[in-house]
Amino acid sequence: MGPAKDPLDVDDDASDVVTLEDVVNAACPEHEWQCSRVRARPDRAEALVVCRTCTAGPEGPANEERTPIIVCQACAEACHAEHETFALGNRHGLQCQCSPPLCALSDATGVQVPASQLLWLREHHNARNRFCVCDTEYTGEEDGVMYQCIGCEDWFHLRCLAGLEQAEARPGELLVCTACMSGDGALAQWARVAALEGSQAQPFCFAKMPQVTTGTTSSSRGVPTLIHVDQLGTAICSCESCAPFREDAHLDWVLDDENAAVGGAETEPTPFPPSVLGNRMLELEYAHTWQAAKQRLYSLFRECARENRVVTERDVRLALADIQREIGQTR
Repeated sequence: MGPAKDPLDVDDDASDVVTLEDVVNAACPEHEWQCSRVRARPDRAEALVVCRTCTAGPEGPANEERTPIIVCQACAEACHAEHETFALGNRHGLQCQCSPPLCALSDATGVQVPASQLLWLREHHNARNRFCVCDTEYTGEEDGVMYQCIGCEDWFHLRCLAGLEQAEARPGELLVCTACMSGDGALAQWARVAALEGSQAQPFCFAKMPQVTTGTTSSSRGVPTLIHVDQLGTAICSCESCAPFREDAHLDWVLDDENAAVGGAETEPTPFPPSVLGNRMLELEYAHTWQAAKQRLYSLFRECARENRVVTERDVRLALADIQREIGQTR
């Protein structure tokens, strides 16, 4: 059995058709190029974007408020590149609303968007490009670095969180905001234990909670904190009884030695779990490839139109082979 044929090989007698998806898949073979509605996993956050050009909501009178839609990073680049958009970061529980005929990545009919998501888009300051509790419109780097809470997944300037003395996070530190430190949920309890006891913390087990005193953590209730991923890992209980609590808080990745090690070395101001970071980077690389391929084909078609000649399959294959080589040289 001979080697697999490269989908971009140029063959005058070839009868198969090369699609733009073939090009992108050949250039980035390790990534599954799909809308997040097709490949979404409930245990993993997705990189999401708000599109203000496209709107959703119940049809009604002209004065009825409609909301911008949420799309995944892949659809944002492939289908909404010319629209007014801004990134939400990586979030759980929100669904991509891009669907045919606009969606170029999926034939799946758009899912019914939960009313809670429409309400979130209409009311939440993130959907207005105002992320922090200071409610100022984000203007880019000059606005200062913001950090995403690993609980609510909202964004904050550290200077706006009362009780937090650090001006910036150190490598490997994760933010838990004021609201998330105020509750009685799993993240709040584990974060309070980790913040108070550091590397000496013992795992807090919810199955044994009646026998565990929480008085030692009351002083840190409601106080925002930056916790090193290793310290948080020592406070999280790994038993089966605590599995639902870890899942609800999206914290299983902290107990994965390989992921925790990468997370601890991460120095970006968005300290997402490594699996999410990896997914984000692949999506961005894929989006760049997709845009480059479309631009190359557009240039080819424009050139053929000027010369009043037919675009042949060989022309397309040569153009796509060129872009694959260019991408290979930059990776």
